[in-house]
Amino acid sequence: MKNVMIALLLLCSFSLAAQGKHRGFHGKKMAQTNLSVEQQAILQSKRMTLLLDLSSDQRQHLERILIDQIGSKKEMQARRKVMRDSAVAPDPEQRFEYLNALLEEQIAFQNQMKGILSEEQYGIWKKANLAKHRGKRHPAVIR
Repeated sequence: MKNVMIALLLLCSFSLAAQGKHRGFHGKKMAQTNLSVEQQAILQSKRMTLLLDLSSDQRQHLERILIDQIGSKKEMQARRKVMRDSAVAPDPEQRFEYLNALLEEQIAFQNQMKGILSEEQYGIWKKANLAKHRGKRHPAVIR
């Protein structure tokens, strides 16, 4: 009986340790909520510079676009959180408007990227973007 209790205690301690929160720089979402919009845009533009070998001019254009995109994304998240906290489910028209606005922003961002990047860079970016979102529940809504 004593051995069974020790085994259960060890099993519980291992399972609790496995479920602990990650701390530090684990993953891309490390503490992006604590970063300003400009800081997030700079980090994202540097990631894309490493991936696509961007020139300094391309990077500056990209940072301006990313600042606008991240700012609008934060606004949309805040609106979505307010709706979620209100405990009232959005009607189909509101859902349509939200998804339509999201897709319009993605199309605009994609067109801006076409204007900034060369054909080769755009192909690499498009392939990386598709790979990043592969396996999502709703592939039509790429975040």
